[in-house]
Amino acid sequence: MPVLIDEVLRRAARGRTAPYLCRAEDGQLYFVKNRVLARRELAAEWVSSHLARALGLPLPAFCVVEVPAALVDPAMGDWLADLAPGLAFASRYVESTEPTRARMAQVPVAERVRIAAFDWWLRNMQRRAAPGPVGIRNLLWQTDPSGSGRVLLIDHSRAFDPRFDVSGFLATHVYGADLVRLAADFIDRERLRGEFVRALDVAATACATMPAAWRQVDSRDECAFLAQLARCQADDVFWTSAS
Repeated sequence: MPVLIDEVLRRAARGRTAPYLCRAEDGQLYFVKNRVLARRELAAEWVSSHLARALGLPLPAFCVVEVPAALVDPAMGDWLADLAPGLAFASRYVESTEPTRARMAQVPVAERVRIAAFDWWLRNMQRRAAPGPVGIRNLLWQTDPSGSGRVLLIDHSRAFDPRFDVSGFLATHVYGADLVRLAADFIDRERLRGEFVRALDVAATACATMPAAWRQVDSRDECAFLAQLARCQADDVFWTSAS
């Protein structure tokens, strides 16, 4: 069942989608988005988040929430224009700081490789660094009381990109160089691909359980993302081709 939103607090100052920070009936804070994303992008968020969780990648908790119409009445101001009543994708709020190149370099190599390989599989070109020392897209840096930290993956709405470009991905992804190095390690490469193959059932379940209004189907009435994800079953081309 969707978690009910009790209060809309503010809109995020950063990010392409500028989601809304909301308090839910479970007492948790969530960043919430629906109208600001196309149906396909909401579906991509849902499926990608399930896959990241199944693979043990770090990301905030997520769920579907319901936004009551009374909370987004137009009379309450234009700032609520991109939040519609009804179902929305929600990502749990976490205390975090700006990701920087220096912090991203602290992430263990094995985890960097997994993140880059995950985005390769999902055709997500958006996790890239902007010019300068800060401004790494679609990542958060969470610091714990001990002073250490970890990277968190956020915002998968641009996954399953039909215009995915191999050279562009390798050149711009924050961990593109780590993926290139993976090419020299057949054992690790096949181990990762095997994890992706075993996660295909998770993708199918996510497609089946997402809100009906978000669902993406192909001519065979199947989730349109599944055929793209099934590329991982082709051991001869998966790591060398975007098709």
